[in-house]
Parts: sequence; C-alpha cells; structure tokens
Amino acid sequence: MKPSVEITRGHDSNPSHTSNGKASAFTTVEPALKLQSEWSRHDYRVELRGSFTNYDSLQSSNSPLVEAKTYGRYDLTRDTKINTENRFLLSTDYPGSPNLPVDIAKLPIFTSYGSTAGFSHRFNHLELSAKASLD
Repeated sequence: MKPSVEITRGHDSNPSHTSNGKASAFTTVEPALKLQSEWSRHDYRVELRGSFTNYDSLQSSNSPLVEAKTYGRYDLTRDTKINTENRFLLSTDYPGSPNLPVDIAKLPIFTSYGSTAGFSHRFNHLELSAKASLD
C-alpha cells in the first residue's frame, strides 16, 4: 500500500482561458493510493487518484478529478494468462472549451469508464496476446 497527498498553492494568470480573463490564486489537493498484491501467482493492482482545484476569486473554474484503475493478471498455467483492466474517470470540461456556453456558473462534470480483457500465451520467447476493450 502506497498512500500519498500533495498540496499545491499557486497563481494562474487566466484560469478561465478566455480573452481578458482575470487572474486567481488557487489551491490543489491531490490524494492518491496504490495497492498491489504480493501473491506468488497472479497479480492484482489498484490505483486511485483524485484532486480538487479551488480558485480563490473564480469559483466557476473549480474542478474535481477522480481516476480509478484496477489491473488483474490470472495465471492459468506458467505460460497462459488472463489480463483485465478497469478504468473510471470523473472530471470537468476544460475552461474556455468551445463546447461550453458562455458565462456558465460552474464547469460541467463528466464521467468515462471502461474495461479491457485479454488472453496471452507464451511460446518460448514469443508471446501472443488478444485483447478486447469496451469504453
């Protein structure tokens, strides 16, 4: 288990990314956690990361971020493995995006998620793999 927390204090000259945008100081808090199995066979890992950026004088640009990933490797035999990955992302559209209406109260939140499953087999020094993803 590897936890961490980063806190950043800074100043952005134009956080809204617009012409004549005003400057603002900001604080970003970024916690993270990595977990990894210690099994003799198989492997399982989890990576969790988040952040929240708070602008002192431009609350409409405040933005959260949550990212989670899991990885699994299941050893069927010494040379045959099943691999999996799951992903999740929660974030906001970037300020100044042409997709956003002008003068919104705060940035819209979106989510994205998906999975990948695969099969691999090793033939001496050659390894063949097949994967399928759904996002």
